[in-house]
Amino acid sequence: MVVAVHVDPVLGEHAIEADDAALEVALAVLRGVINAELVSVLRAAGADAVGLCGVDGGLLISERILALGRVATVIGARGGLLEAILATGSLPVIAPLALDQEGVICNVNGDDAAAGLAGEGLASCRKPTT
Repeated sequence: MVVAVHVDPVLGEHAIEADDAALEVALAVLRGVINAELVSVLRAAGADAVGLCGVDGGLLISERILALGRVATVIGARGGLLEAILATGSLPVIAPLALDQEGVICNVNGDDAAAGLAGEGLASCRKPTT
């Protein structure tokens, strides 16, 4: 069954606001459709890709931006969890969603998600250069 969903974006001062309806769409699209399609393409190219989102295992740590509804900013990540996934030789494909400090799923900026993961240092995951 294909269902068209229409949610009007609301532009806040610095970001798009997300109410419950917008978050439901973001969750379905980012964690579902887009993540699965990226994993599928990467696996077809030979990568051992694994689809995740920042909610899984509490991977991304975030704080809610109350003025923007269901939007949060990433303040950190569980580097050990990501290192464990990478240690298996898998390539994580992480959708930018996270739990806020009260356990509510929120949309996060993809750049914030990447910075939060990079900020963990993850030095043990890098291959030495010669």
